[in-house]
Amino acid sequence: MKKAFFLISILLSVCILFFIIRFSFFRSTNIKESEGKNCDTSCDVSTTQKNIYNNYDEIISKPHFIEITYQNVLEKVSKKEDFLLFYTFKTCPWCVQILPTLDEVVFEEKKEVYYVIVRDDNGVDSRNSDNQLYLDNLKLFHNFNIEKITVPAFARIEKGEVKKVHFDTVEGHNAKERYMNETEIKKLKEHILEVIYGK
Repeated sequence: MKKAFFLISILLSVCILFFIIRFSFFRSTNIKESEGKNCDTSCDVSTTQKNIYNNYDEIISKPHFIEITYQNVLEKVSKKEDFLLFYTFKTCPWCVQILPTLDEVVFEEKKEVYYVIVRDDNGVDSRNSDNQLYLDNLKLFHNFNIEKITVPAFARIEKGEVKKVHFDTVEGHNAKERYMNETEIKKLKEHILEVIYGK
């Protein structure tokens, strides 16, 4: 009897150890993939995570969100127009998480947001040194000392100049690991309102 109990204990311990090792490997792989603060590294998501992204299409298709191209941005800037601008793409976890809060704020404030999709549904990113229209958009941010337009990027343009910009969601938040909590959402609203109205 003691021998059977001992064998069952060993077998159970081996199974538990196997699951711990397997889970640790899976977790460390996901953490390595999510290192970095935004979607300029790989932002592909698994099939099971894709349901999280369903609201993106629903929100971005609302009337106060207007899709434009890099060329359209440059035309609006050359006309010295005032407008709100959002650089985004559908499978970016940070973009997905900022969007409901951005939607709420711009709806309450009765604003429109022009948005540029920087990576298409096939994963082709338009932010590269061969794309002159992108490079010309990047030059708009010369006062902000950035080398690349990271996403999400929400900006206010006044008289053809970027006056305010906010990147990512909030400090300390990794959108690949978790959703924002209520405190972070409140802070994000403050950031969005600062872009819209701040000096």
